[in-house]
Amino acid sequence: MTTNTVRQPAGIPAGGQFAATSHAEPGVSLAPAAPEPKNPDWHALADQITANGARVEKARSVTAQLVSLELVKAYAGNSRAALDAGAESSSAMYLIAASSLQTLAEKLEKAGEDPAALRSAVTSARRSLSRTGSLLDGFHPTGRQPIFREADTVLGELETFLTFPSPDQNG
Repeated sequence: MTTNTVRQPAGIPAGGQFAATSHAEPGVSLAPAAPEPKNPDWHALADQITANGARVEKARSVTAQLVSLELVKAYAGNSRAALDAGAESSSAMYLIAASSLQTLAEKLEKAGEDPAALRSAVTSARRSLSRTGSLLDGFHPTGRQPIFREADTVLGELETFLTFPSPDQNG
């Protein structure tokens, strides 16, 4: 009769190399990573303005104003393109959304450097856009106007931008 002798290499616990062993817990713990900003270009612009001597709050305010103006400009351009393509209803939706956002830059300017007032101006614009959009949702097959959803998403990101610390302030 043959005896099966189990050979266990020295230093490896019974059960193989993956068997549980006792060990001390590491002395280092990792802090959760800071979330990445959604719009790094906005942060880069605000950082550039700050690098030129402006306060962070002023840089955020100016950046938010520029974003709101660019959004209105883009929607006006999209309206024109839709009209040229014969999509009159889409053209009208873009114009309605643009007109809902038209006063945002002025409200942001009046809010000055007050972060709460800046966020309040954006929140107010989102509510206005939502009210207008909800009146027009019935005209879209899915029941929600994508143009208004898109604008709401940008405004939500703008609210976050006005709250989120600049990447160079994180560390």
